[in-house]
Amino acid sequence: MSWVADTVRVFGQSIGLPELALDDQGSLRLATEDGGVIGLIAMDVAEAPLVLVYRSALLSYSAERKLRRALRLADAARIRLWPAQVAVLSDALVIALRMPQRDFTPDALESALVDLERMHADLDGRG
Repeated sequence: MSWVADTVRVFGQSIGLPELALDDQGSLRLATEDGGVIGLIAMDVAEAPLVLVYRSALLSYSAERKLRRALRLADAARIRLWPAQVAVLSDALVIALRMPQRDFTPDALESALVDLERMHADLDGRG
């Protein structure tokens, strides 16, 4: 877990958030201005330790259509680096990228966050 914690600390320093750190459960959640969440969860699964990097956005009246589009967007053939998962939790659409812990670096975290923002922007017609 220290590799993931160190990566989060270095990333936080690089973006001007020197106090950025995982909580006791190995996760991190940050609220976004649009009511969504950006976060990550370090999962120490023995056979394949990974980091789940995710972004959520509140769903509107077109939730069903947006979910269908998100599922197409998350198709494995469309994701270059890491597999994506899509879920609806309460009133939010969550897109998560599954990154092996060995690939988790500050640059990889930044790339994942950019990809997640781009996917949400595409769903909202901003991309």
